[in-house]
Amino acid sequence: MVVAVDGVPVKTNTEMTREVAKAQAGDTIRLDVFRAGKEREVDVKSGTRPAEDQLALNGGQGQDQDDQDGPSGGTERQSAPGPAVLGMQLAPLNAATRGEFNIPDSVKGGVVVRSAKSTCDVSGDNCLQRGDVIVQAGDREVASAGDVSAAVSQWKKAGRTSIPLGVRRGGQTTAFVPIKIEG
Repeated sequence: MVVAVDGVPVKTNTEMTREVAKAQAGDTIRLDVFRAGKEREVDVKSGTRPAEDQLALNGGQGQDQDDQDGPSGGTERQSAPGPAVLGMQLAPLNAATRGEFNIPDSVKGGVVVRSAKSTCDVSGDNCLQRGDVIVQAGDREVASAGDVSAAVSQWKKAGRTSIPLGVRRGGQTTAFVPIKIEG
């Protein structure tokens, strides 16, 4: 349960939401949480919540599964997979995913491909794989799975059948892979 946001005590989900909303996307927020009988501080990075229609398309994935207690954030859930996008499960690029996939600190921004189901370029070659870091989707830089999802939606609305994803593998230079947009 969240008991304070950036040192401001909160008693309800509404109070917590108001305090979190004061942060800009990318800001670090300090949460005082009460878990397993202990109070502790957890730093989380603020992001942008996907639009409701996008959450619905993803079966509600990415929503906080513990709403009655507020967000749990912190290192215990930071590497949990985000919403499925183009057949991929994406996770934030953070210390946990860097360690898990051996991603060098020189790779900045982006999201990590946790799993990819038949996500190959339009020619059927150049498949994305676990540990790839998506740093760009179409013409936008990405910092979250929601950014990738929003770019895909934008390109799909524009009638495009594929979207170029800027991908870094093993810390190497970004390669652009045109991925087919299904449906």
